[in-house]
Amino acid sequence: MSVDGVFDKLTSFLPLRRISSTKEVAGICAFLASDDASFITADAILVDGGAAVVDPCGAALSSTGATWGAC
Repeated sequence: MSVDGVFDKLTSFLPLRRISSTKEVAGICAFLASDDASFITADAILVDGGAAVVDPCGAALSSTGATWGAC
């Protein structure tokens, strides 16, 4: 499978159906560095397109019949 094929297969199980852009990740970094986030003291902010609510590796691998040891 090509690299693009792997990305297509893995992202097909994500709620947003795509990987993030650098601009999207930079946006949350800029927010956290700004005064707007001055009252945030500790948190885990997921910038994952919804991957935390699904198991993209397991879903993608089981649907292709692949037998990889790890994703």
